[in-house]
Amino acid sequence: MPIHPPNLDRESSVSSEEEEEKTTEEENNISDLGVKSALPNSSPTQQSDEDTSLVAQIYDESRAEDRDFLRPLVVELANNVYTIPPEKLNDGEKQIVEEAARDAIPRLLKFSVLTGITQLEPIAYIIATAEHESYFGATLYGHNYMYEYSGERPGSQQEQDYFNNAYGGRNGNDRVNDGYKYRGRGFVQITGEANYDKMQEVYNRAISNPTALERQANIDLSPIDLVNNPDIAADDRDVAARIAVLGMQQGIFRPPNNNLPFFFRVNAPRNERARRQRFENARQIVNPDDRAGYIAGRAEAYYQTLTRFFESGYLPSSIVEFS
Repeated sequence: MPIHPPNLDRESSVSSEEEEEKTTEEENNISDLGVKSALPNSSPTQQSDEDTSLVAQIYDESRAEDRDFLRPLVVELANNVYTIPPEKLNDGEKQIVEEAARDAIPRLLKFSVLTGITQLEPIAYIIATAEHESYFGATLYGHNYMYEYSGERPGSQQEQDYFNNAYGGRNGNDRVNDGYKYRGRGFVQITGEANYDKMQEVYNRAISNPTALERQANIDLSPIDLVNNPDIAADDRDVAARIAVLGMQQGIFRPPNNNLPFFFRVNAPRNERARRQRFENARQIVNPDDRAGYIAGRAEAYYQTLTRFFESGYLPSSIVEFS
């Protein structure tokens, strides 16, 4: 979990983000493509011929222009960052985090779908957790938040001492300097050699048996050596996104049984109060003692944005093509 500079400290609060719904021409285009009626794990081949034709047409046009079919959604999600409470980031800082979010969110959406997570509640929670844990990988005050923040100069002896004192002798860190070597990295920061080793195993097992969708989408299926090269978890943002999703789905960050399927059951009550409680309880997946209420409010804000685009309650698998 990153340690935040004093002026970025946030207090837990109930969401006040009842923003006016923004209905743009681009959003209407998304609706016209049948995205709002997409079923869980749907694919272009499962859509009607008319929908498939429209998807192909827009995709081709976006290649010629921007290739960002999801721009309205990603922009709106990114514009949500740290609006609770808004005074905690100045305009320049918020813009930096928004830019990082525009890069990170499509990756998180893509790897959620590729990992089999299409329900909007856990996806909203993944996004909120990545925001809180790493500022979506933004660089603020000279620090890249894809690496855990110590308050010391990156790479200095003081920073190494800090992490060795914090993590030495824990989570498989049994050698000199292991606390520093296996400090937190990624959108949802993984710490400890034991967790790096477990994540490497889970990651490589997942890509060794790719789904048809992964093969179709030309996803990099190269295995990783996370134990010997832990910086991959921070420097390769696609790897970081897959780690964030897999780690939360399978309970790698804080085992055992602290995972998305446990907290977000498909048949759970759908009312707002029950959903808010699920968001608060789900903080146990990463760090139960850290701002559970605040992150629940952030997850609710992202959930409301997602549901305006995907009224079915699920992401379509075709989202992979555009992210």
